Amino acid sequence: MLDPFCGYATACIVSDDLERNWIGIDLERQAGDVLRQRLFVRAKRHHAQLMLEEYKGDFDLRMTPPKRTDDEDEERIHPDLNEFLYELQEHRCNGCGREVDIIDLESDHIVPSSKGGEKYTERNRNLLCRRCNGRKSNRYTLAELRDIMDEEHLSVFDMRPLDEKRAPAFTERRKELRWRRMNRGQG
Repeated sequence: MLDPFCGYATACIVSDDLERNWIGIDLERQAGDVLRQRLFVRAKRHHAQLMLEEYKGDFDLRMTPPKRTDDEDEERIHPDLNEFLYELQEHRCNGCGREVDIIDLESDHIVPSSKGGEKYTERNRNLLCRRCNGRKSNRYTLAELRDIMDEEHLSVFDMRPLDEKRAPAFTERRKELRWRRMNRGQG
């Protein structure tokens, strides 16, 4: 049983009475103290010294939240990605090709996750103006959006040269990020 907001630990105590495994989570320090006290009172009530000793080994009280283990993934999106894409796309929307200020561009997937695109990787991201991003939403891939815009004569520039730059630029960026990560903490 998982109780993500255990508070006074009633669900944890009941689960323990039913001999089920349980995990209780709470942000307040008092929650751990309350749980420990209730387990002690319960053990005392049932005259089960063995049970109390068992909880000394199984009871784990942590005061710091767990750390993510997937942060080191080189494919994760980094905070300066928009600036990188802005330079890579030559200050243009990747849909219609209009030159736009970075503040008016929105980060979006090239292939939406609804169509099998990678959700959290840099190489599946691009910048679109609000008009293109609203039109694309999660229904179309970037290529489908460009085809629609070509049919309606809304494209300003041919964006194929930008697409050819993407692969080597992202390879260089990954090398740079890997180098930074390896040298992190070395002054």
